[in-house]
Amino acid sequence: MDASRTSRRLEMGREGESRDQETRTCNITEALVRRQASVGPHVPLDVITSLDLHLRDSRLGKIRVIEKLEKLTQLQKLNLSYNSIKTIQGLARCPLIELNLAENAISRIEHVQDIMTLQRLNLSGNRISRIPMSMSRLKNLGMLRLSRNQLSVIEDLANLIEIRGMTNITLEDNPMTAEVDTAVVTRAFAIHSLPSLAAVSSKAIAPHERQDAYKQFTNGSGYQALADAQELVAERTVSALRRSRSGPDSMGTQERSKLLNTTISSPTRPAVDRSQTYLKSPSIVARSSGEA
Repeated sequence: MDASRTSRRLEMGREGESRDQETRTCNITEALVRRQASVGPHVPLDVITSLDLHLRDSRLGKIRVIEKLEKLTQLQKLNLSYNSIKTIQGLARCPLIELNLAENAISRIEHVQDIMTLQRLNLSGNRISRIPMSMSRLKNLGMLRLSRNQLSVIEDLANLIEIRGMTNITLEDNPMTAEVDTAVVTRAFAIHSLPSLAAVSSKAIAPHERQDAYKQFTNGSGYQALADAQELVAERTVSALRRSRSGPDSMGTQERSKLLNTTISSPTRPAVDRSQTYLKSPSIVARSSGEA
């Protein structure tokens, strides 16, 4: 079931790419912004604090490029879900608190790391395979949604350790959580790496889970389980890619190489080493072990 589920997810991603080519494009214009924000032509754009660009009218098409939002200098909440966006860009001047980019075609988390005001970020339903180290710059982030992506490197969760106020993260429907054995390890590593978490994938963390995770990753058994789980994720994902009828055989050589290298890349040891150092501090030890 694990390989078929991963294979299905990869096929859906490629089917999405085909649909991208057929979908009507909609550009972000001042007129569209004013319409969606319900403000008149003479109202300054910098009064807009919330903007919904999930275009439910199919006649408008799908947004592919984030652009022309520079004048929205007071924008705090932006919904760009259910579009055809491939790259995160053009948001540096917006003091966003909440950003919804769910159900797009994004393959890399980039440029959001400069939006230091972000508290809630939804990237579910994209094609993201890695969590970059630069995510740790989002010190105010409390909620991160990453379900329904192509995340396959469990150790990448250690790149979030410096976000000390993270309370909720969703990781379901990714290669690293596709099966019970790897999902259990992923959950335990998330709990251990992010002591402030209250829930993982909408399931509340029980006190005994926090204590168990602390014990596993302080006596060394947790890291061995992590290495074993990572190897399983890599094997299953590569197998699914090769067995998929629209898998590597129908992909270009460069694309195939990039995807396989991402999947079977060695563990991000610097991130894991940083997490071990950080998690040894007295206050974090107390929270992780359930003593605080």
